[in-house]
Amino acid sequence: MSILKKAWLYITRKSFKSLVIFLILATMSSLILSTISIKKSTDALSKETFQNITSSFSMEINRKTNPGTARGAGNLIGEDIEKIKNLPGVKKYIKRMNVSADLVDLEPLKLANHQQEEKNNKQRQLFSKTVIVSGTNDSSLDDRFSAETLKLQEGRHLKDEDKNSVLIHEGFAKKNKVKVGDKIKLKGNPNDADNEKKSDKEVEVTVVGIFGGQNKGVTSSHMELYDNIFIADTQTTKTLYNYEDGKEIYQDATFLVDGKDKVDSIINDAKKLPINWKQYMLVKSNQNFPALQQSLDTIYSLTNGVFIATIVFSIVILSLILFLWINGRRKEIGVSLAIGMTKISIISQFILEVLLISIPSFIASYFIGNAVSQSIGNQILQQSIKSVSKSISNQANGVNLGANAEVEGANKIITALDVSVGLSNMLTVVIVGIIIIIVSVGIASSRLAYRKPKDLLSDIN
Repeated sequence: MSILKKAWLYITRKSFKSLVIFLILATMSSLILSTISIKKSTDALSKETFQNITSSFSMEINRKTNPGTARGAGNLIGEDIEKIKNLPGVKKYIKRMNVSADLVDLEPLKLANHQQEEKNNKQRQLFSKTVIVSGTNDSSLDDRFSAETLKLQEGRHLKDEDKNSVLIHEGFAKKNKVKVGDKIKLKGNPNDADNEKKSDKEVEVTVVGIFGGQNKGVTSSHMELYDNIFIADTQTTKTLYNYEDGKEIYQDATFLVDGKDKVDSIINDAKKLPINWKQYMLVKSNQNFPALQQSLDTIYSLTNGVFIATIVFSIVILSLILFLWINGRRKEIGVSLAIGMTKISIISQFILEVLLISIPSFIASYFIGNAVSQSIGNQILQQSIKSVSKSISNQANGVNLGANAEVEGANKIITALDVSVGLSNMLTVVIVGIIIIIVSVGIASSRLAYRKPKDLLSDIN
């Protein structure tokens, strides 16, 4: 009688024992399938989230040696940005210039207690209609959009050739009844410490796009509200502060390269350029999103933990069950050895028996995995959110870092994970399952390696 036929006869005759092993294997396979699916879904999310971030680097002020402007903002020189932009391998770049400007005919959105604050603070009265205007040559590359802190809802992004154009928030648009194509008047605020020329120049800008996004934290000023974010072209911000040609300064600049492997090489090339590197620094852009990276790392860590725990637990439980199973077959094993069967053949039969049971368990795990993977993914995600949020809180050490889009973009974490189970993942499940079965059978039958037929038969009764 062939080993396959013997294996089939045994598992069909011992249906209860076979059912127990089936349930163990189905549970094991479902958990393995779920963890693999979660990891692959996280890979896809990571790739989508970091598609521009991982292949870019930023130029910022070195705050150890360069305090920046009077308000602590960046003071990058336009000529230095151009030098890096022209390096081979840099395919796109974005430069940003932040200025303070007053709304001429419209009103910014206010905090609930703004009247009392402005009444008790004369300085705030000077900025009651002030908003921060971010000048940029390509708003689609802005970190706030890359991290999806802000999302374009209507219209288009700003381009390098734009002049007197602006993106506004949907909240501001609704309050002031402004739509794409309308014009807004902005005027430089001479009371701003960074407005060195005390410019009050007025610029009329056209709304070319409307974006969305909401503050997550507590705001201390109306200028931190997302509703009051204005993103304009650099010509507009340059005019508002009355900068002379070639004398304007920028908050920061980000450079996108052809691939993530070239980032280090281009950074090294940039550091050789005639730029005062005591005042500035180059940073890989993924370092500007530490919470996002930590969030992804935590999801991977938790998923790997579940994966490893599942394998270890499966081997322990399956080995224990098989040990009891094999121990109850001492007479059968002793007789088989006595008539000339080798120990390898007997162990092979055991492996074949479990493999036959595993076939329906693998099939069942696909359907179970589809049903439970999203739930398991949600549990892992909640643990990740809790862990990273606690870490951010500890790092802040009770200090209010503000709730503007820059800070909240840096503290962005993964809050949603769409887990999908694919048939392609089943191949890994089958391979891992077979390895677990072989290891478990090997552990459970290890006593056979030194037992003789006479010893096995004499143990009975």
